[in-house]
Order: sequence, then structure tokens, then C-alpha cells
Amino acid sequence: MRKALPLPSGESRPVGTRDAHGRFTKGNRAALVHGGRSKQVSRLHAPLRDEIVQKVIVDLGGDASLLPVTLLGLVDRYAEVSLLAGSYMFWLREQGGPIGTRGRQRAAVGGYLAALDRQMKLAVLIGLERKARKVGTVAELLA
Repeated sequence: MRKALPLPSGESRPVGTRDAHGRFTKGNRAALVHGGRSKQVSRLHAPLRDEIVQKVIVDLGGDASLLPVTLLGLVDRYAEVSLLAGSYMFWLREQGGPIGTRGRQRAAVGGYLAALDRQMKLAVLIGLERKARKVGTVAELLA
């Protein structure tokens, strides 16, 4: 059995992941994608998603218990699509814009436009105007 290969930091790496030249060997698990970053980003988006949902519910009158279940589902999808469109735009900004170095449109622009289109369709279904909240009469408020 071979000994563990030393790393520049002085630590040892397990045998079987790289050969003597530092190249990955067959069956290595060093490049295994585990989705940890995706889960972390999802957890970070949860408060933003809830905030968007609450703002839309306030625009719809402020009481979620009075809204139909189907409308609440549309509000949830609207929040998700809003975050998706924002993620696309953030990534495009990080890459330097919608046009790549060779002068071509980046593929993410299509995803962003699709998310934006879905966001607009959901906004129309939910309703773009602000609805008044039901307020009792003065006598009811004093009672």
C-alpha cells in the first residue's frame, strides 16, 4: 500500500485521489458536487421570499386569511420568480454584463427574460392595483 502524498501545506492527502504528478486518478471523489452552496443560497433567500410575499399580501388588502388559496399560490410563485430573476441579473452583473467577450449575448439573458416574462404574467394574474383594506365604522372601532 502506498503512503499518502504530501500537500504543499505539509498535510497529507488520501491515496487514490491523485497520482504522483498531482493529476486526478480514476474513481476520485475530489470533484464531487454536493449542493452545499445551493442550499446555503436557498436559506439566504428564504427571508427575502417571505418579505416579498408579505408585501404583496399587504397590497392585496393585508389579510391572507381572506384571500383564496389559488391567489396565495400565485403570490408564492411570484416571490420565487422575482428571486430567480434577481439571481440571473446578479450573475449577469458579476460577469460584466449581458454581452460576452466575443460580442455574443450570454445564455443567462434568455433565462432572465423568461423569468421576467413569468413575473409579469403572475403580476397581472395577482392584480397590479393596490386594494383597500376593510376598515370598520367609527362605532365598531370605539366598541
